[in-house]
Amino acid sequence: MTMKTAVRVALMVALLGSWDLLPANGEDYFDESSPCSCGGWDAGFELATLQWIIPRDPGSIAQSDGVDDMIYVQPRGNYKASPRVWLSYLNQSGVGFRGRYFSYDSDSDRLESADDPGEFLQFHVQLRTTDIEMLFHKSGQKWSTLISGGVRITDFEFQEVRTVPDDDDYYHYDELDRTQLFEGYGPTLSIEARRHGLWLTPFANIRGSVMYGDRIGRNNLTGALELDIEPALYTYFEGQLGLEYTKTVGSGELFFRTALESHYSPLLGTMSETSSDNEEDNMHWGLIGGTFAAGVRF
Repeated sequence: MTMKTAVRVALMVALLGSWDLLPANGEDYFDESSPCSCGGWDAGFELATLQWIIPRDPGSIAQSDGVDDMIYVQPRGNYKASPRVWLSYLNQSGVGFRGRYFSYDSDSDRLESADDPGEFLQFHVQLRTTDIEMLFHKSGQKWSTLISGGVRITDFEFQEVRTVPDDDDYYHYDELDRTQLFEGYGPTLSIEARRHGLWLTPFANIRGSVMYGDRIGRNNLTGALELDIEPALYTYFEGQLGLEYTKTVGSGELFFRTALESHYSPLLGTMSETSSDNEEDNMHWGLIGGTFAAGVRF
């Protein structure tokens, strides 16, 4: 078992062991007379179709402008469908726990150099997050809020891959790469608001996380491997705005929802920095797109 897996297991055991949350004797947590009529289990699967964006130049390649000049172009991130799963539980008092996992893995366009035919440039981005958190629910006549706080464990990887013809054999290609990997953890906090009493339920949620860990660099673009490790601290923000439809089935309910989603980190884009222009403070990172989710509450 790796250290990261051990941390995940320990956190979950601590949550379950420190709170009297689990249902017993077949209690019905959908009893309208209870303090929280929406208690019980909530399990869902979400497909987020997102595009990554780094506004500063993480690397470029020569392209023809269609006339006589060359321009340097950065490969753009593509929209990629990425899974998010969660399982949560609320007791009658509106207190509970939740575990969430999200995985994003996307390649950019693969561009060939117009200046050096046979040379290609492509980026690869991978983001994985695990959240283990406590839940606190409050329901009013028209609005309800769900506040969560806990720990986030994050892996983020940015890779630049350049494919070039071999100096001795033009028909053979060498693949050179530069990889930056961040592994860290830290506190995460979110709040979600919902409007009740409508055929479609509007909702909005925001989340902020602070992540501390190690930034590990591997550079082989010159053919001479370079490695470096340094501490790093990043903040990360997420938001959703959408609509949800629910249908009662037996003692539980099914739900379907769709939303606009965005992610923003002020400095995470520095992992793609290739130049010495001292513009790292402006290296933002973001994801933007739409989501569709389905699940069950019981």
